[in-house]
Amino acid sequence: MLSDREASKLLVGKWVHYQGSKYITTYVFKSDSSYTEETDAPRYGTFNEYTGSWRIEDSRLVLNKKSEQEPMIIEFKFNNRNSFTIEEENTYEREM
Repeated sequence: MLSDREASKLLVGKWVHYQGSKYITTYVFKSDSSYTEETDAPRYGTFNEYTGSWRIEDSRLVLNKKSEQEPMIIEFKFNNRNSFTIEEENTYEREM
């Protein structure tokens, strides 16, 4: 298991979730603890451009998502140095 400090260092940069061939969600985590989330669906274009803040807490990535609807908090658990998992068990791979 990664320490919170290690996870914070690894997180900064781009992470991508591929869900089949229908869409790609890109998370860009910045060193100032902010992030952006963008989903690209080839048939529909780009949507869900969210921003927010992130923090590492007890080996989990906690996102505080700002959106037009209700603000949302999402938690991911780190699996190893290259992936983390959301509560619904979708796996998000780090782009190399």
